[in-house]
Amino acid sequence: MLLTTGIAIYWTFANYRQCKKNILIADDLDLILRSAIETVKNTREAVAKQETLSISDLYSPRGAPTDLSSPIILSTILTVLVRKYGDVRLTMKDFSIPDEEYVSVYVDARTKELILSINHSLLADDPYTMAPFTDPDDNTFH
Repeated sequence: MLLTTGIAIYWTFANYRQCKKNILIADDLDLILRSAIETVKNTREAVAKQETLSISDLYSPRGAPTDLSSPIILSTILTVLVRKYGDVRLTMKDFSIPDEEYVSVYVDARTKELILSINHSLLADDPYTMAPFTDPDDNTFH
């Protein structure tokens, strides 16, 4: 009888410790689940907002581009380029370019495409219908 009581007390404490561990794990999983649900909700809201935008909405004719100067859109453009053309390897030699070389950003209003060009004087009489730039140096991503 004493042996059975001893085994019962041992399993009671072992189950109690396991129950405490299970509660801690459940709390952590609940926190992770709530965070994931919040992330999904925010992502859905952002996607719904972006579905209503086009590339031409990124250009503000009154001044500098509104969203084109943000790190988020720059990161997205880089992601699109790498996805479209594959991996790109850059060395320090690739970064040694003259100050005169930079990428200008244009919007083709007809096809709703973003144009990244080293040609800094794309005009409306080019094959693209451009958003009106009065100054050939558009001060974008220099």
